[in-house]
Amino acid sequence: MVQESPGTRFTGSTLIRLLTQLTGPLIGESKQAFSERLSQWVTWTDAIELSATLQGRPTRTPAAPAPAKPFEQGDEARELERELDALRNAFAKSIAEDCAPRLGKQGANAPVPAKAAPFVDMPLDFAPYRRRCLSRQQAMEAGISALRSRLRTALSQRSPHMARLAALDEVMDNTLGPREHALLAAVPKFLEKHFERLRKTRDELPAEDTPSPDEPWLDLFCKDMHAALLAELDVRLQPLEGLLEALRKTPREPS
Repeated sequence: MVQESPGTRFTGSTLIRLLTQLTGPLIGESKQAFSERLSQWVTWTDAIELSATLQGRPTRTPAAPAPAKPFEQGDEARELERELDALRNAFAKSIAEDCAPRLGKQGANAPVPAKAAPFVDMPLDFAPYRRRCLSRQQAMEAGISALRSRLRTALSQRSPHMARLAALDEVMDNTLGPREHALLAAVPKFLEKHFERLRKTRDELPAEDTPSPDEPWLDLFCKDMHAALLAELDVRLQPLEGLLEALRKTPREPS
């Protein structure tokens, strides 16, 4: 199970801290200034579009917003909040099923999750876990992108100021999204590194890492994979939570 080395301090998101604990430092400390590192993410054309959006002069024609539903004041935000909670819970459930510990030691009559095959018959190879990680990441990307677009539409109909915020979120999504997706695509690679390390050292695991005598090293990996995918889910949902918070605090202006 994940342990933090004594005296080690981590900063950043939960996902970064977790992967650092599992595999060691992800990258060396950069000697570049923040502005120089940011320039590697934002091209000059991106910068022009971002500046124009901040000034209320978008360089591209935004997609026509969907017609507003006849929500009462505050109901729209509550409905979208319920949808966000439902999406989070659905993904959390799927992740738990994908990362279920091996079921063989629980006996022939142990209940099996509906959407997760037991790991007991899987070969001791990372390939099945890679497929599960990639499948879950693709599902998160599709579902979260759709709801993020709906939140932007709802926000853009509140006021000109909030319309600018929605446009800014779209530009940031288009600008930083590809780089973010590329970085998140590396999560399975770090999990594979952790998988191989546990497999090589399975006979040397400390006693406190094995709560029951029959718990294998693979169960420990499944728990860490579960924690990593939940942390990734939190990262992916942060922009939606920000849009929803803005929507809650902004009444719709009379037309």
